Amino acid sequence: MPHKFMMAAQQSEREAMVVDVVPGGVFVLHGLTVKDEGLAGRHWRDKMEYVEAFQALLSTWPGPMAGALRNLSAGSQEGLTFVSDHQRVEAVEAVAYPFYCQMFFDYSGHMPMTPFHIPV
Repeated sequence: MPHKFMMAAQQSEREAMVVDVVPGGVFVLHGLTVKDEGLAGRHWRDKMEYVEAFQALLSTWPGPMAGALRNLSAGSQEGLTFVSDHQRVEAVEAVAYPFYCQMFFDYSGHMPMTPFHIPV
């Protein structure tokens, strides 16, 4: 939903959800990243919390794929620890990434910037 149709509290909540997806909570890059992190993490353990945040954000979007994401979880909070495994992370990624790319294209007319791995 575009910001212009949201109340201030909804805008703040949505922005907080987006911040959770981005390592360090930074919307604008100040230079090139020097490590694979966030959704671009090389190992499922490195990206599980970001995949979970991405799932939470996308599950608020319209459509059946958002509904499917509401029924998935990359992990769960158990006390102070986030518990997950590679199958759960990969299951969310398999639905979330294509859904995000298609919705972004449908609304903007071009492909989104996506996370990438830094060449070694």
